[in-house]
Amino acid sequence: AEIEEEKRDIILYPNPTSGAFNVGFVRESDDVDVMVYSTNGQLIMSERVGAVMPGMDCEFNLDGVANGAYIVKVSGENMNETFRLLVVK
Repeated sequence: AEIEEEKRDIILYPNPTSGAFNVGFVRESDDVDVMVYSTNGQLIMSERVGAVMPGMDCEFNLDGVANGAYIVKVSGENMNETFRLLVVK
């Protein structure tokens, strides 16, 4: 039997980024929040997106942050995913 590749509900790009990044949604959900944390758990950014539809993209900006790795958490009514985002300026 063929192993089916895990399908993500969310696409995060570009990664690495120089500051701006997009979150693309593959399925619909309500009450979506996007949060960015430093690797030591400090909240850098929190934004309520609300309802999303498949094909919808939201742009976020991390211009004021230092180079390094960040944790991006996207959670909603029927989605919950975590990404590692690299910022390189």
